[in-house]
Amino acid sequence: MQNVFFANFPTLIASAGALVPTLAIACGLALERLRRARIEEPPQSEKFLRPPGHSLSRKLDNISDSLLENWLFATVSCVSAVLATNFEASSWGHGTSAWSSILNASIVLLAAAAAFFFFFRVARLVPLARNCRLGLRGEQVVGQALIEVADSGYRAFHDLTAGDNWNIDHVAVGPQGVFIIETTARNRRGCRPGHPAHEVHVHKNTLHFPTATDSRAMLEADRNAQWLASYLERKTGEPVLVTPLVVLPGWHVLYKAPPSTRIEVMNPKNMVDYLRDQPDTLTDPQCLRIITALDQKCRDLEF
Repeated sequence: MQNVFFANFPTLIASAGALVPTLAIACGLALERLRRARIEEPPQSEKFLRPPGHSLSRKLDNISDSLLENWLFATVSCVSAVLATNFEASSWGHGTSAWSSILNASIVLLAAAAAFFFFFRVARLVPLARNCRLGLRGEQVVGQALIEVADSGYRAFHDLTAGDNWNIDHVAVGPQGVFIIETTARNRRGCRPGHPAHEVHVHKNTLHFPTATDSRAMLEADRNAQWLASYLERKTGEPVLVTPLVVLPGWHVLYKAPPSTRIEVMNPKNMVDYLRDQPDTLTDPQCLRIITALDQKCRDLEF
């Protein structure tokens, strides 16, 4: 048994060396978190407003951390499985006991199962990260478009927390009224015959993309508008009309049948023109009360 160990000693050293970078990264990340929590303080205590896509940005950070952790665990499990397999193969026929062989085989199976489990989690996290990044970019595009309507008196708020697990992507407030924007970002993936790849068709309350349909976005926009109207009425003491918009970055929108509700669907460029063309419906005091209520709601981030 001792000869088997020494015969495999170079392999063990090489395999262990392969783990050094992985373990060094894991230890470095853990120590960096502890160091930052212990010695760093924010330069200011005042809270600031949420940027576009803040919730998606935090979600993407969490997914990225999980990807790294699962990749590290999968690597360690793979190396462990290789080590155990190599040791078992080298010790075969050298008088090892049956119990020793069973133990080695169990280690191989457990390590292989662990590696498969962590690689499976990595495979599931990758598309989640990709979709999250797409949604984040979409909200950032709409956030930039809302900057263009500031010259018309609009004030924009982003990522307004509404419920325990949902938020309103954007809110635009100006003399022209209050508008909520539900952003839907989707990649182009081919098209059906007779449906151009860059077009989305609006049929009642459903968005028809070239290869898929979406009946969620318009329903969510309507729900968000109703919630915000109720919230602002409680905060300002007067009824507030909130208009829901669904904005699709990168898509050309065509209406095939008008929605059954007052929801408008458009791309960011059309949104800018639409908001600028709206007539004034709010007085300056009303705007100030609404903006103050939204500022208090969205100003919750620490430096």
